[in-house]
Amino acid sequence: MKKLLAIFLSLTFLVNLLSLPAAALETADTVEGYQEDVLPTQILLKENPDGTYTLLDSSLTNQMREIEPYKTITNNYERNYIYAQSEVDMDILYLQDDQYLTCAYDNTYVKTDRINIDTFDFDKNYSNFEKYGICEDKVAKIKEMVESQREMGNTEFEYSIYISEPFTISTSEMSTRANNVEVLETDSARGYITPHLSVSNGTSTKDIASGLISLAISIGGIFSGSVSILSTGASALSAFEAYINQSVSVPLASDWQQIQFKYDWLKRTGYVHTTIGKQVGCVAQKLWIDKLYYYQFYGKYKDIVLKKNPRGDGSYKTTNSINQTHITPSWNNIANIALYNWTNPVIDKDITTKIHKTSFTFKSYS
Repeated sequence: MKKLLAIFLSLTFLVNLLSLPAAALETADTVEGYQEDVLPTQILLKENPDGTYTLLDSSLTNQMREIEPYKTITNNYERNYIYAQSEVDMDILYLQDDQYLTCAYDNTYVKTDRINIDTFDFDKNYSNFEKYGICEDKVAKIKEMVESQREMGNTEFEYSIYISEPFTISTSEMSTRANNVEVLETDSARGYITPHLSVSNGTSTKDIASGLISLAISIGGIFSGSVSILSTGASALSAFEAYINQSVSVPLASDWQQIQFKYDWLKRTGYVHTTIGKQVGCVAQKLWIDKLYYYQFYGKYKDIVLKKNPRGDGSYKTTNSINQTHITPSWNNIANIALYNWTNPVIDKDITTKIHKTSFTFKSYS
């Protein structure tokens, strides 16, 4: 009896779903950012005749939560609906059985293969590199970056490459330069920690630290946002002085400051299949700054710091959770830009920061 009731309720729900106006089914909302409490746990998409998927309105997803996750629903109008889950953000979605979707354009997703890089036994990756045609230069750079994270003891680091199936974009005016078939390749570095970046050394460290409150993030030299060194908004020096409960009055030549970032970095390349082969049309980046680690060392006060932290090296470390996202100009329109620009590719400029005299480019390999 319970099974019959469940079947009846499911059929009733599907009838109600079919009665929704078409516009309600085809409206799409995007969700930006990496905050888990913002992203939906289940994401509903409609499969299109060309094999792509369209993101549907989140309110419709809520109505369908009682249906088994990942189940494809086919109605009398031959509309297919499928569930997906977010891979940290809405740029990459997970279906099931190691199937993924990449956001290509206008809330449209394409099926994608994922290559998970083995960061502990790199030799195991070469069969996939050969299978997917990853060039030797890129392999060497990924290996160098993986080894640097291992030497740092960063066990949370992950690296993946997402390669989409070929797809076409419906345009009002077909490109005269290409056959309209594209592939997106996304490099994804998660939990990457930078080397220690020197901010200052010597007796000037105190004065420099007294004026360091925040740093600017720029994309191609254009301001994109600021990041506070401390969550309180105070200067680096004032935090240290509060920690040792006295003022820094004796600067020494051994004093120094350093900074580290922990972030996720995505680079997406749009390739166009042409009569002369696969050509790069657009390259864009996305950055999520997770944390900022700030280190200060003042030789005169080393013993005070060691008393508070006997296992340390006498330096004072602060951690600020940033949770800030930055994208380069082409990120949300890579496929369209690539289609019309493969003869003169659009390569977005890097995302950078500068603190005192130190400049840093956010990426996982050069």
